Amino acid sequence: AVLELISFIFLLTLSIYTLFKIRISYAVFCLTTLFLSSLSGTFLGTPRYALHLFPVFIALSQILLKRKVTKQLTLGAFLILSFLLTLLFTRGYFVS
Repeated sequence: AVLELISFIFLLTLSIYTLFKIRISYAVFCLTTLFLSSLSGTFLGTPRYALHLFPVFIALSQILLKRKVTKQLTLGAFLILSFLLTLLFTRGYFVS
């Protein structure tokens, strides 16, 4: 449940960044899709629905290309998260 909540907050933050820095129409698309995925009452599957939010990936690339340090830190964090989630999946836990 913590992973879904963190990913929802992260995606919401990037969607708001998209509102101010990229295009308003992209932000409306992101926020609508993000809130429609959470209407079930839980955030279960939020990381899976994030694949449809292409403006979030544009915003993330704009943020990461500013400094080399943030790019390396994010790459390291994503690698560690990838290994941990793969371990959980192979052990039989549901990792959305």
